[in-house]
Amino acid sequence: MTHSAALLLWLTDLRPLEMAAFLEGFDLKVDLCDAISVRFDGGAFGTIASTGGIPDRTASPLTARESDLR
Repeated sequence: MTHSAALLLWLTDLRPLEMAAFLEGFDLKVDLCDAISVRFDGGAFGTIASTGGIPDRTASPLTARESDLR
């Protein structure tokens, strides 16, 4: 999630004024689902959301992750 937030700030050159963040780990040791709502200087607002996981039937150490910048 930090990379998505950094990309959003770099691309828009906006500075956040207020934020609200939520996460759910579903009793795991990682933050599986994240969501941030942010209001920027100048009145713009946006959301950053991320979710990821490893399918049950795979031995792969890779994680499927999806991020959304709006």
